[in-house]
Amino acid sequence: MRLFAIYTFVLLSTRFCQAEVRITTLDYHGWRECTRLENGIVELIVAPKIGRIIRYSYVGGQNVLWENSELLGKTVASAPDRKEWANFGGDKVWNAPQDRWNWPPDPELDPGTQTITVLSDQSILMVGKGSSKTGIAIRRHVKMSADSTEVVVTNTIVNTSTSNQNWSVWEIAQVDDPETASIPRSLKGDPFVVLMDNKAPARTVTLVSGQVVVRRDSKKNGKVGTSNPLGMARSMKNGVTFEMRLIDQPGTYPDKECRQQIYWNDDGAKYVELELLGPIKVLRPDAAANTVVKWSLSK
Repeated sequence: MRLFAIYTFVLLSTRFCQAEVRITTLDYHGWRECTRLENGIVELIVAPKIGRIIRYSYVGGQNVLWENSELLGKTVASAPDRKEWANFGGDKVWNAPQDRWNWPPDPELDPGTQTITVLSDQSILMVGKGSSKTGIAIRRHVKMSADSTEVVVTNTIVNTSTSNQNWSVWEIAQVDDPETASIPRSLKGDPFVVLMDNKAPARTVTLVSGQVVVRRDSKKNGKVGTSNPLGMARSMKNGVTFEMRLIDQPGTYPDKECRQQIYWNDDGAKYVELELLGPIKVLRPDAAANTVVKWSLSK
């Protein structure tokens, strides 16, 4: 009995000691000085040269985030002749509503460079420079659980201008060609809102058990959103489910009150975007708005 108790104590102690987040610096697909967080279960990689989270997966598993193979290892500085938006993939933050800046995104924000600071609790802080064009800066705090797949991402927009601004924090995760993506249906009115011309076949968007389910169409892109306060988006591929959950905040939301949205691209680039938005906030100079989003993987 005593030997069993000692064995149990040692086993639990070993598990406790192993439950930690390790942070290292590495080169990833040609991007220098990336930051990797891993806990023996999942790993996450930030590429500060392009201002985004570029990888999230089970350790040694397939990346759930889409990476643009044509731009691996590149930055805007290394491709100055590019006239179109540099779509690197991964997960990033924009400011919404989009109709106030139209297109393309502010190049000082996406893909703006960021500095990475490792904090004492083994989390990281990603800090971008203020944009001279938009007058805002993006900051992100990333904290990985020591013993599960959960990662908590706090997204912040800071008003770096000298006048008031009104913005929503908009997180966009580009997911690598999932079999399905889903968001909870709106609780009032139509189950979802069409946010851009959607000429894809009817099978692209279906309603299943209270979820708006999207199957990416190979020829037509499109976008839908819902106003459900649950604040959730999921994708599934090869038996792995990626889930993002937004902590709810009261207020007025962009895009017809759509807190969660799904955009799908055609075969020109095989990805789907899971998008979560916060309420529009009035930001005085130096004030900030944020969203807190919980990531997880499951099999």
